[in-house]
Amino acid sequence: MGKRGLAFGILAAGLVYLGYQAVAPQQDNCDDPISAYVDAQHAVRQKLKAPEAARFPMFSSSAVSADKIGGCRFKISAWVDARNDLGGFTRQPWTAIATSSVGATTWRIEEISVGR
Repeated sequence: MGKRGLAFGILAAGLVYLGYQAVAPQQDNCDDPISAYVDAQHAVRQKLKAPEAARFPMFSSSAVSADKIGGCRFKISAWVDARNDLGGFTRQPWTAIATSSVGATTWRIEEISVGR
């Protein structure tokens, strides 16, 4: 297979790959409450004094609620065990509104409330 054959093979493979990318379905975050929950956890951590020590319930736990509120939006409620000033842990409820769009890989946290 000469240089021309090799070049043609590479070109053909590239065109097949690009064609696949054009018709491949995009991941739809709009139906993925788990990724919304994970991104909301990151936002909650930013509000804590000791974010590295925070503990959250598993998504499958009854303590987690992720309700679709229209379009690509979820209202997420759960708790976080956060370190307090005395070094112990206190359980605090939190709620967040997560918004995304079709084809996006992350969620934007529009509203967040941590604590009582």
